[in-house]
Amino acid sequence: MARSGKTSPWVYVALGCLGAAVVAILVVAGLGFAGWRWARGVEQQLEDPAAREAKVLEVLGAERVPDGYHAVIAIEIPFLMTMAILSDVPPHDDGDAAEWSNEGGFEERGLIYFEMPSWGDEGENLDDFLEGRTDDAEFLRRSSIDLQRGEVIGRGEVDLPGAERARYVAQRGSIGGHGGDGAEGLTSTVLVECAGDARIRLAIWFGPDPDPEAAPEALAVGGTVGDPELLAGFLGQFRFCG
Repeated sequence: MARSGKTSPWVYVALGCLGAAVVAILVVAGLGFAGWRWARGVEQQLEDPAAREAKVLEVLGAERVPDGYHAVIAIEIPFLMTMAILSDVPPHDDGDAAEWSNEGGFEERGLIYFEMPSWGDEGENLDDFLEGRTDDAEFLRRSSIDLQRGEVIGRGEVDLPGAERARYVAQRGSIGGHGGDGAEGLTSTVLVECAGDARIRLAIWFGPDPDPEAAPEALAVGGTVGDPELLAGFLGQFRFCG
């Protein structure tokens, strides 16, 4: 998944998640002064690398950005949606997100984390997906994250600090969003469940596939984002449950 002049499909994943919150953003903005303060906070975060990193760390509940990653953006819409993005490509210090996207956005690795209230049948669909009753991640697709095409290479649970339960699905194949063609690699989607809280918390960690030609059951996942031990270690740096 090396970078090229073409806009990386990983960027569309991130933008798709952001696009899902557009209506909510407009609602917040319509609240006048509160909306202005919220919008100003996002603007300051984009313009100030220190503020951007501090906000991303606050959302992820981390003390530092993991080695090899950079804080891209964090968006928090009270009662509606929270999101944070880490990338192996640093964003522009001037907050030019469009230019960052045009340059590829991600090289090989990234983390997209978001949480939101559970509405309708979303929880049931995620349960079916995580437990192997379906390979159709309908909820993720509605959030502009397409994981349906990838081959499933593993399912299970990992222990995360403060979490009551954390189930994951590791997939091979493409991941895409609005306007994206998809990019080949491995993705682990983790549903983090916190005691006494029904909000949906999803961490999506992606990286390269070490052997794209190997059959899913023969793929050596050690050292990849599909490795349960590595997955627990990487996500263990964050405190998603506060």
